[in-house]
Amino acid sequence: NYSTSICASKSPRHPLCCSTGYPLEIVRASGQYVYPSNGEKYIDARSGTVWHCHPDVVEAGRKQMETLCTNSRFLYDSMVTYAKRLCATFPGKLSCCIFTNSGSEANELAVQIAEAVSGGSKIVALRGASHGHVMTQRRLTAASSDLACPVPQPDVYRGEHRDPGTAGELYAAEVGKIMAEQDAKVAAFIHESVSGQTAYPQGYLEAVYRQVRAAGGLCIADEQQGGFKRTGKHFWAFEAHDVCPDIVTLGKSMSCGHPVGAVITTRDIAEKFAASGVSYFNTVSWCMCVSAAEYS
Repeated sequence: NYSTSICASKSPRHPLCCSTGYPLEIVRASGQYVYPSNGEKYIDARSGTVWHCHPDVVEAGRKQMETLCTNSRFLYDSMVTYAKRLCATFPGKLSCCIFTNSGSEANELAVQIAEAVSGGSKIVALRGASHGHVMTQRRLTAASSDLACPVPQPDVYRGEHRDPGTAGELYAAEVGKIMAEQDAKVAAFIHESVSGQTAYPQGYLEAVYRQVRAAGGLCIADEQQGGFKRTGKHFWAFEAHDVCPDIVTLGKSMSCGHPVGAVITTRDIAEKFAASGVSYFNTVSWCMCVSAAEYS
């Protein structure tokens, strides 16, 4: 059967089971539903894909693959058009778009940019946050590492400070104290725009942004989960906190399951990164296909 052929293990939580309690073979999907081989029909609340197999998206991607499918070293109309439309949804000076092949790579690139532009080497990150599965992201959320400057989750439900009226200020003060104890300059503060599955206490992000920028660091908002109006009122979840990041990273919520992500930043930061001599391009040709599908 499927469980023995794919996950040949005595334990149902073999790594190939993708952290579920049992293996589930999905044979097709449509809209918000996935259909496994057992004939059932499930609402997909797990994969992060907004909408499966939308006919307009499928057709636009097919046409692009028939026409041109190459890497991001070259310019082509669909990618430029999508980048312009995407950047138009951001506030302030966030106007430069760099496509990547995943949200993990977007966060990796964001850290590289922050280090190159700020001259710092420490990244302030929340304990228990999730920013991807490549080594840099795993080091960011470790209890301690040469890269991470871990700070407490500002949790008003289970954390030390639970009064919504004062929690934001108190948790932000802890961040300032931990930053002051570091033996290296802070390059950036990275945060999910929605803290895990909870909201940040009032005033927390605004206060932390001030402290990080005063220390010469940049602020990175990870919008993998909360972006593209997933939180309801705002197109980008960070907008609910009256802050404007220096860098925003995108991933699963922009891709409908395809391997594409993006880094959005200001022209000034992008030019400083380019002047540092570090170059970036992406060999994954899906950037083009998703671009065509997204703005169709």
